[in-house]
Amino acid sequence: MRLRVNVYLLALAFVLSGCGYSWQTSKNPWTARGIEKVYIGSFENRTLRSGADVAFTSALVKEITRGKRIRLVGAKSSSDAVVSGTLTSITTSPGPAVAVTTLSTSKKAKGLDEYQVASQYQVDAAVTVRLVRTRDGVLLWSQSFNRSKLYPASTRFAAEGNT
Repeated sequence: MRLRVNVYLLALAFVLSGCGYSWQTSKNPWTARGIEKVYIGSFENRTLRSGADVAFTSALVKEITRGKRIRLVGAKSSSDAVVSGTLTSITTSPGPAVAVTTLSTSKKAKGLDEYQVASQYQVDAAVTVRLVRTRDGVLLWSQSFNRSKLYPASTRFAAEGNT
């Protein structure tokens, strides 16, 4: 569950740092090309992270909706253009390690002073986003993004019921 939240946050960071944010200026930058209504298709997930495509799609919908410059529609046939994306990789890796005894005053932790656990995790993702005009299938815009984000690891050592 924690990884799913981290993937969602990373997806939101992608959107805020590039693909969605540029669409939320004071004017719709696609008006000159006749784009007023867009349909957001589900992202294609080429990773082994189940549900990552849903997180990226949801983050994009949330960000574009927040800007109110481009109108989202629920059907491809009602749109001027379709936004789609491909999630090509997501990796996670542990960051710096700390001794278990520094994280907990639990009696269970006392005998584990030689063990180290990660204090942070890094999530790296690569995604390509495309904007295709509906009426003729012309690719209007495409960009690939690579982003990394650090997330704090859980410090709840020996929490009952968590495995």
